[in-house]
Amino acid sequence: VRDMFAKHGLKVISTGVHYPKNEEQVEAICKFSKALGAEYVSAESPDEIVKLWLKHLDGLKLTIHNHHKLPFADPNYVAKLIAPYPNVGACADNGGWTRAGFDSVAGLKILKGKIFTIHLKDQEKLGNTNSNAKIYGTGCIDLKGMLAELDAQKFDGYIIIEHGNYDDKFQVVKRDMEFLKNN
Repeated sequence: VRDMFAKHGLKVISTGVHYPKNEEQVEAICKFSKALGAEYVSAESPDEIVKLWLKHLDGLKLTIHNHHKLPFADPNYVAKLIAPYPNVGACADNGGWTRAGFDSVAGLKILKGKIFTIHLKDQEKLGNTNSNAKIYGTGCIDLKGMLAELDAQKFDGYIIIEHGNYDDKFQVVKRDMEFLKNN
């Protein structure tokens, strides 16, 4: 895989989202992520597992991801979890926030200074766990407000475009990129 990526000029930024249950799993994930040359490893891990990650990161950074289920869907919970650790930040998934009923701009403000990566989505409906992802600018999320907040924070991480419910993903990502370039 590493050779294939190199051949095409691609770089692995992050692996995950991982859900390890013990130190052996954490160590294996870190070894795999390092072998791929990743900078980040993303997980939904409680504090006792975060402490295990810290023993094995060795140059990697851990990002705590959030899907739509509590407690990780609450940016306040994630902010408190990651606050003590300089090499642990958020992989903010605003689609998860929206599906759980949280405002995306407010979530970014809560995590200010600790956002390492973003899984960026636009969503069909606020507070609906079955809400589908939409092409940027066509859903209910204030993406322009999010981008303005990221600019205000001088965000220098990675924005990962995510979609799961379209057949022609190339055209969807192309439209999302156009939205990002114009906003």
